[in-house]
Amino acid sequence: MNKVLIGLVAGLVLVAVGAPAVCGWAIERGAEERLRNLTDLASFLSVRDHTFHRGWFSSEEVITFEVGAGLDVPLPLPAPGGAATPPKRPAFVVRNIIHHGPLPGLSTVALASIETHVEAAPGAAPLAKLPPAVHGSIATTLDFTGGGRTVLSGAAIPDTDFGDGVHMTSDGGEIDFDFGPHFDTLAVTGKLPHFLMRKDGAMTMEANGWEVKFKAHRVLRSLYASDVDGTLGDFEITDLAMADPKLAKFGIRAARYVSSTSATAGFLDGTGVLTAREAHAAGKSVQGIKLDVAIEHWQADAFEKLMAGLRKARNGAGAPAERVAEMTKIAKESGVTLLVNDPVVRVRDLELSTEEGFAKVSASFRINGATAKDFEPPLNPAVLLKKVRIEADISLDDELADLLDRPRTLPNSRTPAPSPLAGLIMQGYVTRAKGKTSTKFALIDGEPTLNGKPFSPAALAPPPPPARPGKPSRARPTSAGA
Repeated sequence: MNKVLIGLVAGLVLVAVGAPAVCGWAIERGAEERLRNLTDLASFLSVRDHTFHRGWFSSEEVITFEVGAGLDVPLPLPAPGGAATPPKRPAFVVRNIIHHGPLPGLSTVALASIETHVEAAPGAAPLAKLPPAVHGSIATTLDFTGGGRTVLSGAAIPDTDFGDGVHMTSDGGEIDFDFGPHFDTLAVTGKLPHFLMRKDGAMTMEANGWEVKFKAHRVLRSLYASDVDGTLGDFEITDLAMADPKLAKFGIRAARYVSSTSATAGFLDGTGVLTAREAHAAGKSVQGIKLDVAIEHWQADAFEKLMAGLRKARNGAGAPAERVAEMTKIAKESGVTLLVNDPVVRVRDLELSTEEGFAKVSASFRINGATAKDFEPPLNPAVLLKKVRIEADISLDDELADLLDRPRTLPNSRTPAPSPLAGLIMQGYVTRAKGKTSTKFALIDGEPTLNGKPFSPAALAPPPPPARPGKPSRARPTSAGA
């Protein structure tokens, strides 16, 4: 009996000592895949350096990320005629302290638990220098199936001066990120109740009531079908350097975005609806905004290759001109494959109101029967145009339509030019009735129509001004034989 008990104890000790080492080996083996999946999702990040130091009960992983790699936008932009300064991109270091399972930190049962610390990268464009108490925490749990959960908790920030006239205030926030094995499934929830950043004499940016819910599953390599529901109470940017406060503001109020994409038989279909109570910019305001867009029959393999190829080329190591050339090549190859599979884009509903009135638009764009040969040089636009079908239904309140149709003055004349809109109404291309100005545009088999009537852009040109009455010219008589 004592021998059995001793054997059990010895076995438990062996497991307790040996299991963390096995877990550490599994974690290191999957580190590159997890990092690759992360940068596939966050394509604005690239990895500058990655090291992994494995211990028996814990390991340390250090990753240097660079933000905006491949964009090559000079910061600041050069003055006209001046030379562009070399871009200096923000970069940061992620330091992961990994506690090996099966009982990491004696707090849970998992493959590992990870404490993440973020700091600015040496020599890179500086990030905001937040005090340690402001950073909050980033904690990850890896389960034995290959999935896990990461929780980012931001601490509240009182009105804090970070130097150079930069101030920040926040109520804190949280993002919960669940991922399945190989990142095949994703689920994200996030909240940011209030955030304010301002720079003395330059700008302020304030956001309230941001929330998001996101679920997705992989359908093809880096392509996901997803459902998104996000809200934003209000968001506003103010340019404090502008003299006119009305022109200095850009903002949006009570916004919500809901979208859903699915894949069936190798094709993507999706919808997205954006609504907002109000938006304003440069002293102008619109209310009751609704944008409802759908895609149909997008060839999934071509779309995935297009997006992944563009992402890879953009973040490549070559010179900007080389990357642009590579992106152009990818767009031609995968973009053509996408177009020859009869894709459809619909603006199912666009609505907005201004002080002058209400506008409503619906439209669709599709290509039917195009072949790869249609896109080979030399292009024949007439042949390709016959395979494009565009339909649009436009309706505006009369006062808003008149505002967009402001009269112009003819050159060398004090008389206002005839209204193009009035000419279109007179010719039957546009209908005006019951306070509404409306028309239906169609491009079918290469032939444009307005309100069902064949249309030529020449109809938009104002009629020539009437000839001035003048004196009849007198011809000089000629003698015979002269």
